[in-house]
Amino acid sequence: MLQAYIDESFDHKTSVFVLGGFVSPESKWQAFITDWDEILPYSPLRDEQGKPYFHMTEVAARADGLERTQAFYRVIEKHCELAMSAKINTRELQSAISRIVIPNTAVDWRWWRNPYNITFRILMDMFHSHWAVGAQQVTLSESGPVSFIFDDRTEKLPILQGWADFMSNRSPDIRELYGDQPQFHSDKKVIPLQAADFWAWWRRRWYEQNQEPLTFGAWEKTRGRIAYVMDIEYSEDQLVSAFVKLIRTEVGPSASIFDSRTGGVL
Repeated sequence: MLQAYIDESFDHKTSVFVLGGFVSPESKWQAFITDWDEILPYSPLRDEQGKPYFHMTEVAARADGLERTQAFYRVIEKHCELAMSAKINTRELQSAISRIVIPNTAVDWRWWRNPYNITFRILMDMFHSHWAVGAQQVTLSESGPVSFIFDDRTEKLPILQGWADFMSNRSPDIRELYGDQPQFHSDKKVIPLQAADFWAWWRRRWYEQNQEPLTFGAWEKTRGRIAYVMDIEYSEDQLVSAFVKLIRTEVGPSASIFDSRTGGVL
């Protein structure tokens, strides 16, 4: 069994929202937990009981925080075989929604206005097109269906409810590549989610600073790299196109959909 651990990172100032994390065999995650626990005391963070924990945003806020994260990345690159992320800009998300006009039809956008929900869908579609369809191009140390584990969120109930619909639109051979429905857990209890938190934070930072992935600073080239990095970002125009495809399933192929910015038909 392969397991994918995914977390999110968001900055209100830049409006960059990222879902990201890692895929590895279950056996490697067990070894990861052992090594991560060993270096966890190196984290500058302590909970109310005085136990060390890792949370990238809090660590990065410390004077020597970014330098300390090097030790944690060494554990990640040792055990994590595939990094993946999806990114949107929340301002562009709202703008994309406002551009879509369907005469005499009211669209309930409440679900899609939440950046987590649309980025979750983008991530799953990316996995389907980049990994499941092209799996022969990405060779991990083990093979098998992939189970997704996310940091616990209030959005988990509607995501779980929509999972069956998402899978129903996939062919049987593609469905076999996915494990059970997504799970949601606390990152303080499920250690691999702390690695996902690490990756989502750094991926957001690289987008904000227009840097190449795996640009960590002074220590970036001191060791090997993760075998595979799979990233996707949706622009405003791409979000418009994605929403139109989703809406078509509800309003039908004959409904007229317009772009309020250009006046064109979508």
